[in-house]
Amino acid sequence: MLHLVEPLSREDINSLADMHRDIGDSFTSALGPQFVRRYWRFIEKSHLESMFIYRDPDTSRLIGCLVVSFDKPSLQSRVLLGTFPHSFFWLLFRFLFSSYLRRLLWVVGKKIVFSEEKDDSPEIVFLYVSYEARNRKIAGELLQQAERHVLEKGYDILYTQTVQTAIGKSIRFYSKYGYVAFRISDFGIFRLTTLKKNLVRKNNQSQ
Repeated sequence: MLHLVEPLSREDINSLADMHRDIGDSFTSALGPQFVRRYWRFIEKSHLESMFIYRDPDTSRLIGCLVVSFDKPSLQSRVLLGTFPHSFFWLLFRFLFSSYLRRLLWVVGKKIVFSEEKDDSPEIVFLYVSYEARNRKIAGELLQQAERHVLEKGYDILYTQTVQTAIGKSIRFYSKYGYVAFRISDFGIFRLTTLKKNLVRKNNQSQ
């Protein structure tokens, strides 16, 4: 596990694209695999996002990833501009031929206009561990490393959002690490739960 400092290989990008596709309800994944790969190349170079990855110790294959954004509201627009012109034409093509994407874009716009304001604290925008690597506490390790990084950056609140499912597995995971749900937004095709955690500095950390 490490805070990303080296360039991602093509295999790494493919692994991240597979993870993104498995999420299924992501605006980014709805734009198709080519856009997803460009999304991760953009994240790799962005100074407003921090990426943490976990590699299998035997194969060095990327099996877990967490991304924290320090400017979440502008992330999608920055990605679209940063991958222009390909992203523009790909988005237009997908928009014309995907009714699901049109509905998802309507939901995203509604969320931007009507959602309650929160402060400018950073937000976890991606956390995923490959199926074969689950139940090894990898997600918890990635989360705790990200929290330490956020504290080092001078923030003491960290947000995340998750689509609410019937079993609520992701919500239970975050609750285990001290995150509290404070807003649930119903957008018709899914319900989005926003959680936050007040981070506490340990005595040996700088104040």
